[in-house]
Amino acid sequence: MPQAPVTQGEHLHLTISGLAFGGQGIARIGEFVVFVDGGLPGDTALVQVRRVRKRHAEARVLSIASPSPERTAPRCPHFGECGGCRWQILRYEAQTHYKEQHLRESLERLGGFRDVEMNPIRCMDDPWRYRNKVEFSAGRDDKGLPSVGFHPPGRWDSIVPVSGCLLIADEMNAARSAAEGWLRESGAPPWDPRRRSGLVRSIIVRRSHALGEVLVGVVAAGPGLPDESGLVQGLIQQVPGLTGVVQVEVIAQPRQATATRLRTLWGSNGIRERLDGLELGISLEAFFQTNTTMAEVLYGAAADAAGAAPHTVIWDLYSGIGSIALYMARGAGSVLGVEVNEAAVRDARRNSARNGIEGAVFLRGDVRKTLKAILEARIDLPQTLRNPSAVVLDPPRGGLAKKVVARVARVGPERVAYVSCNPSTMAHDLTLFAENGYELRHVTPVDMFPHTPHIECVALLSRGGGQGT
Repeated sequence: MPQAPVTQGEHLHLTISGLAFGGQGIARIGEFVVFVDGGLPGDTALVQVRRVRKRHAEARVLSIASPSPERTAPRCPHFGECGGCRWQILRYEAQTHYKEQHLRESLERLGGFRDVEMNPIRCMDDPWRYRNKVEFSAGRDDKGLPSVGFHPPGRWDSIVPVSGCLLIADEMNAARSAAEGWLRESGAPPWDPRRRSGLVRSIIVRRSHALGEVLVGVVAAGPGLPDESGLVQGLIQQVPGLTGVVQVEVIAQPRQATATRLRTLWGSNGIRERLDGLELGISLEAFFQTNTTMAEVLYGAAADAAGAAPHTVIWDLYSGIGSIALYMARGAGSVLGVEVNEAAVRDARRNSARNGIEGAVFLRGDVRKTLKAILEARIDLPQTLRNPSAVVLDPPRGGLAKKVVARVARVGPERVAYVSCNPSTMAHDLTLFAENGYELRHVTPVDMFPHTPHIECVALLSRGGGQGT
């Protein structure tokens, strides 16, 4: 192996020629690749090498000699200090272009899917203040003061107290400020990741995009909080639309998964969200797409892929609080949701009743094991839920187990609608479906996370010879 042509700490003048999947700029010295934080295609920049590996190096921009035509000034005053929104410096049209490109490259390079039919990416009209959930970390800033905010890039031992994040509503920023004030006044020790000690780990804030309701959760390493009344009163005074304050106690269990215990300090553990005519109750711990506006677009694309119609039976695996299942249930004959999280299943059943939807049934269970039990007739489904014409899958970021894909194929739906936030694992899973007789028809990208490299998408697969459109 020839020696790397750069050394750690070296300053280089480079021209950025591309963007990597994680959002870094790509420059080349011959065949040697340099990943440049803060670099954009078309930039000529002075960079400093931070790490050197056998086949590549990592660097950061020190100054821009000639900016890319796609570069724009970041809106946020904390840009560069905070670890989020790394693509604020990239014009929005360019962001979506590179997301489409990365998705296509992932499907081809990792899955072998060439010339995939890809629908135009669905974009936001206004790509700001779109998040309905945020988790602020608790810790200490560079002055040693207790703070609530985000971590600097690549660090977990310090906090940037972001005073006005532009991806969330003002009420959510107000909740951060109120929680930080309580943290400093109450003397509650923030979590220290180095010493593995302290009490307050993070502050979770959820807000209903449609109704403006706000729910705040304090994640703590112990069962009680100092000056709980001060915390609650500060939030009530500073946060319009507050519906509840909840403590989440993290319970460490040796040789077992970490558990949590919830305690409502004030109000209720939930907000109401409206999504294309549906009203959904969402508790603090439940999974729901973090961008309500684009969730409607995503669910519409998934419903189209599933072919939801009055006569159809649809299974929604990894159904969460039932948002996709209930969205489709209004147009389908009947829907089965399967979800392992007990709180999410409770939310799904309540949401079904809340919306007067009778054709949706939710089972609690691990998807892999539940599919096996259904195939072996150990779960006796009503006739109206058997033989699905479509299966919808929205798995965790890590993707699907081989057995899940094989069991979905044994169930035999004509269509599979695969929802993913990770193009790499999606490409892998789509190859598993191909091995089990399913053909990739098309992919619809949805820009759920503007100003970040992340992309959500819906893939339609149909059983070999099927007529999926």
